[in-house]
Amino acid sequence: GLEGEEEQDKRSLLKKTFDPSMITEANLQTGLEGESAISGEVKLTRVIKNMLQADARFAQTLLEEDGQKTLRFLHDTFGVVWIEFLGTVLRGPGGVRYALCLCRRGGGSWRWDCGWLGGGRSALIPALGFAI
Repeated sequence: GLEGEEEQDKRSLLKKTFDPSMITEANLQTGLEGESAISGEVKLTRVIKNMLQADARFAQTLLEEDGQKTLRFLHDTFGVVWIEFLGTVLRGPGGVRYALCLCRRGGGSWRWDCGWLGGGRSALIPALGFAI
C-alpha cells in the first residue's frame, strides 16, 4: 500500500474556485509530443510546465459531485475512462512515486486509483490541467 506521503504542486493551491462545467479538451493533457506512449515521469515533467495540474482536492470534488456529472461528461464527450491529477504525487514504500487517478468502473461510477509514474502513458490517460 501507499504510505500516504505526497508531493504537492503548490500552484494548484492558488486555484481557489473550480467550475467543472468549464473543462474542455484543452484541459486534458497527454504530454505526448509525437510519441504513442511515454513514462508517467516524462508526462509529469512536460505537463507541469504548460499548465497548473489539478490535485487531490480537484479529484475529490469531481468524485463527490452529485451524480458525478462532470466525470460522466468527460467520458461521454471525450471518452475518458482514466484521468490523472498530477498536482498530487503519492509516494509508496521505498519512495516509489504514483500519480493520483480516478478511473471509471464498468457500471459507469468512478473510483480512486493510482498509477506508477514509471509505467507507460498513452493518449488514453489524460491529466487534468488549467491555464497558469
